[in-house]
Amino acid sequence: MKNQILEIAKRQYKEIISFFTLVVSTIFTKELTFLHYNTTSGPDFDKYFVYLEQNSYLFEITGREQGIFYYYLNSLNFYRYNEVITSDNFFYYLDKSIQETNFLLFVFSLIGFYFLLIHFGFKKRDILVALTMLNFFPLAIAIRMVFKPEILALSFLPWIILCVELHKKSKKYSYLFLALPFTVALFAKGSVLGSFGLFFLLFYLLPILKGDKKKVFLIFICFVLFASLISFEDYESNGSNLLQVVHDEKYNNQAEINFIYKVDFPKLIKSPIKFDHADSFISLTLLDTFGDYFDLYWNEDSNLFRKHRKELFLFEESRSIGVPKLDISERNITFYLQNNTDVYLRPFISLILSLLFFIFLFIYIKRQNKFSKFLFAPLLGMSIMIIQSVFGFPSKNYDPLVGDSIKPYYYGYFLCLGFIFLCIQILNERKKIKLIVLPYILLILFILGFPKLNSTEYESGIAQVNSYSSFCKLNKPVIQLTSDNKDLLQCETKDRIFSLNYKEYENYENFKRQPRVKIFNTIAGFFIILNSALIIAFSRKEGHF
Repeated sequence: MKNQILEIAKRQYKEIISFFTLVVSTIFTKELTFLHYNTTSGPDFDKYFVYLEQNSYLFEITGREQGIFYYYLNSLNFYRYNEVITSDNFFYYLDKSIQETNFLLFVFSLIGFYFLLIHFGFKKRDILVALTMLNFFPLAIAIRMVFKPEILALSFLPWIILCVELHKKSKKYSYLFLALPFTVALFAKGSVLGSFGLFFLLFYLLPILKGDKKKVFLIFICFVLFASLISFEDYESNGSNLLQVVHDEKYNNQAEINFIYKVDFPKLIKSPIKFDHADSFISLTLLDTFGDYFDLYWNEDSNLFRKHRKELFLFEESRSIGVPKLDISERNITFYLQNNTDVYLRPFISLILSLLFFIFLFIYIKRQNKFSKFLFAPLLGMSIMIIQSVFGFPSKNYDPLVGDSIKPYYYGYFLCLGFIFLCIQILNERKKIKLIVLPYILLILFILGFPKLNSTEYESGIAQVNSYSSFCKLNKPVIQLTSDNKDLLQCETKDRIFSLNYKEYENYENFKRQPRVKIFNTIAGFFIILNSALIIAFSRKEGHF
């Protein structure tokens, strides 16, 4: 038996290493985000916090229009901390809970992508490497950071596609029935409904309609019934529906038609900073796909991603261009320039990575194979944003001063889909390309704000947040490698000695109550778990995996 295990290990050691790398990178990026980013100070948190308050009986209706499933999951998870929350630590635990929920949803998406790629016949090792690269895709990190329902779209998208592809291959309508609970993601947000609807309309709907008319009609009736029940419960909680979107007055504008194609490349390179490219869709997209142009994520001023950055590359003005000076003790290198203008190294690197990504995306789209539709998906997301900002349909949604209503984050699930299918095809064709994975990860970490200065303030902040981490004991020896003050690192609740710098919340007692029960959303969640297991089981039984 022992010899058999060793033989299997020898044959599959590359897959084992790749799997281990994927697991480590998944946990690593999750903890990296948790330790360095406060979700409760993220974009639009105050707008959407009302969903949790409504679930905790503070309000009868939210007054918002988004689907409640994502927020309901967060309420249920946060309730686990009902016995320990106080007014002081409320937002600490809420931050932790939200990121936990986002993490689980992201892991669920990784599983979906894994089986989808297995279905298409890609090698397991290549799949594991591609998923590892997805872990470090900046938009995938951003989606995990914030309190917004785009993570739900990313989580369920591969499962819906998998079901439709399995139906396409097997002609069995059971897979379409199994897909129905996952469509709760469509009602998370109006933009998700529009982009998902357009994607499946263009690439999948017609072949399905040409099938067995009775079964197709039955599936349609079931979908309408499911959608009606979910929408009813959403309306009951919100007092409005997906189509009743209310934007701030500043978004009541339309962009000029040249917004679509206008781009100033010299300005793009010299000044890749917020507010300088609000009139250019191309510039906004390139700067915000691998970067943080709007300073909402790792460039947001209050979080530890942004603080205590160590500059590896320094630039000094000199009358003559000299040889770069390497300072080993300070771990930096100085470049001498005749004109020392502002150098935005991190945005520049993210710009280069975005350009490479979209260039390869278009190259592989032109091949017109069965994967082209997945590479084309980001363009559909872009088209939805352009239609809304330029043509004002279904409502005006453009701020001419900032342009933040059309950021890539809003269709980040499609960009992740395109990214994973681009990576897997390149990995499948070019074996030595795996050598770039480590440099790619290091570049992403640099964009995120690493390495860090040796700072007592930084060490104290990390230690404080780590004391609330579920992986505290696992993180502790890693943090100790770079920390001069090892006494700060405590993992036991009773040993916490840190002052909490999150804001207080006076209505915390309401969150000690069990959240309102959302019957239809609860049923949907149950069948999502059940159906995902059935999809895998049936597919394996029929030899699709």
